Formats: sequence, C-alpha cells, structure tokens
Amino acid sequence: MNVKQVSIFIEHVPGTLYKVVKSLMENDIHIRAFSAAELGGIDVLRLIVDNILWTASHLKTLGYPATFTEVVVVSIPNSAERFCSVLEIMRSAGANIEYSYSILLNNSEAGFIFEVDDSAKASEALNNAGIHVITQEELQTL
Repeated sequence: MNVKQVSIFIEHVPGTLYKVVKSLMENDIHIRAFSAAELGGIDVLRLIVDNILWTASHLKTLGYPATFTEVVVVSIPNSAERFCSVLEIMRSAGANIEYSYSILLNNSEAGFIFEVDDSAKASEALNNAGIHVITQEELQTL
C-alpha cells in the first residue's frame, strides 16, 4: 500500500505556517515530510505524518479540512544515477509526475526547503539563532 499524504490550504500570511506546525507538534503529530507552496494568497501544505487520521481530525478542529492523496515514496541510495533510474521507470510506465519533494538528507538529518520573500533576512535570522543554513557550495558535499 502506498503512503497517504494530507494536504490543507492555509492563509499566506506570516505566522500561519508556524501556528499549524506548532499545533501539530504540541499534539504529538510527527511530520515526516513537508511541502508548502504559495498559490495566489494561499499556501498548499502537503504533509507525510505518522498518524494520518489523528492529523486530519486535529487539522479540522483548527479549521483546516484536509484532503488525502496516495503518493509513492521510494528509498534509494543518494545518487543522481539512482534517482534518474526511478524517473526512467516511471516514464516508461507512463506515469506523469505532478510534484515532488524530499524527505531526508541522510540517515540522521531531515532537510526542509523554504522559499521566502526575503531569503537574505531569513538566512541571517536562522544563522543568528544557531540554525545551520546550507549553502550552494555545501550541497556538493552532502
């Protein structure tokens, strides 16, 4: 059986994403993968979580009705060739990829990517808080 992804629409205003994620955390909902995309004033938040039914119920109490999508999650060695082979297999099967996002950087760290309106300001704030912000150069060594 494939994985169920939960999706919600949230306002695209500062603090909304934080409020939702903090509430999930406070209710022992573990986010395994995360994607957020802005679409004309709203964000589409896509989550892979450990307990989808509890997550959906909790999000509904927050006023965010959830939708569910079956997704394919693969585990492969970290190499361009293996990734390309997965894409080739799906292409050969006639599968069209609608969107994709990552789940792990390696076996011990999770990686999240954020597009923000002022990346320099956000990076500076994260660095000042002791959060490691990965640079383009570092991507070569991960």
